[in-house]
Amino acid sequence: MNLDRLLRGQVGLLSIIGAGKTVATVEDDLDLTPDHGGFRAELLTSLATFETNRKRERQTRSNESRAARGLPVPGKRRFGFESGNIVERPEEAGVIRAAHRDLLAGHSVRSIAREWNQRPCAYAPC
Repeated sequence: MNLDRLLRGQVGLLSIIGAGKTVATVEDDLDLTPDHGGFRAELLTSLATFETNRKRERQTRSNESRAARGLPVPGKRRFGFESGNIVERPEEAGVIRAAHRDLLAGHSVRSIAREWNQRPCAYAPC
C-alpha cells in the first residue's frame, strides 16, 4: 500500500508521527521519527489531499453538467429526489427546505436530526 492510500489528511499522519512508528509501504519503509521522513510523509499526504480535492471538483462539475442536460446523476437516490436525482420527491423535498430554513434561523444540525429521529413519519412516508 502506498502512503497516500493509507493517509488522506494531516490529522491521521500526525497521530502516526506522534506514535513514533515506521510505516511500511509498497515502495519502501518510511521512518517517521527523523525530520526528513516526517517531511516526506507530510508532502505525500498533502499531494494525496490535493488529488482528492481535484477529483471531487471534477465529479461535481460532471454531475452539474449532467443535471443541466436533464441526465440522471449517478449514485444512490438522494433524499428529496426521485431516482436519477433530478426530479424532486415533493414529500421529502419539503422536509429538506424546512431543515434549511431551521439552519438559517440558527438551529443546530444536531437539533434538527434529533427532531427527525423523534418523529420519523413527519419527514418521510412510513
